[in-house]
Amino acid sequence: MALLLAVSFSPAATQGATTHYVSEGESIQDAITGAAPGDTIVIGPGEYSVGQLFVNKALTLQGSGAEDTVLYGSIILTSLPVADGQVPPHEYNTISAITIDNIGQSGAAVRIATGSTTPAQDMDGGPYYLSNVLVTDCIIWSVEGIYLGCVERAEVRTTQLYGFEISKEVPPEGVLDGDVLAECGIHTDMCGTVSISSNCLMGFFGTGIWTENCSAVRIVNNIVFGCDRYGISADGTSVMATNNTLVSNNSAIGVRSVTAAVANNITYPPFVLLQPGQR
Repeated sequence: MALLLAVSFSPAATQGATTHYVSEGESIQDAITGAAPGDTIVIGPGEYSVGQLFVNKALTLQGSGAEDTVLYGSIILTSLPVADGQVPPHEYNTISAITIDNIGQSGAAVRIATGSTTPAQDMDGGPYYLSNVLVTDCIIWSVEGIYLGCVERAEVRTTQLYGFEISKEVPPEGVLDGDVLAECGIHTDMCGTVSISSNCLMGFFGTGIWTENCSAVRIVNNIVFGCDRYGISADGTSVMATNNTLVSNNSAIGVRSVTAAVANNITYPPFVLLQPGQR
């Protein structure tokens, strides 16, 4: 079954890769600029005001623990679209063990920016803008948590995401874009295989986990609490949603998908929307 393809992955070490170290007071962006594809940037303990941090190559950004390494701003993964019919190299972008505090800013704390409004993927698989994106062991504060679009394989695991409703701040004027559908904890769009597992999401104006137009999505062992729309929503996607805890969301699960397997979820309120023929 195609859904079983959406499993966790670990980036392989790149031959000849270099590890760069950044300490508090130094520039993470300068380290990114000076790094080669496949390198790792280790960010030391401390607080870093990064504004918008642009990553335009395959890199690992590794903090010293989410409690110790705090970035104020957002991380933007950029890539030029590949030519139609071509497949990008199988490179990995990894973000791990970092707190990303994007409170007071619009847009997602981690997001794809392609510079194009043309979809990079057809539903038969590719081409995509990025090959592999992994976000793990992070803490994220933002009106919109993670947005990944047109990624061949995407995974978000063991990460805590907090929206404005759970923060103690009122969002500044202009931060909310007026479309609550966009203000989600995790949003994947037009990706290949997606795995979202063992995350905790709280207090988003939109949906906790929203996936749309992806080939195969696995949503397992997540906790979603206090979102104004759905805990989990899947549109035009083959999705497996199991063993999630969805509490105090406006609705628990909304599935309008090609195929769906929804089972063993704890939901309160219990409202679950499934199209005919789904289970």
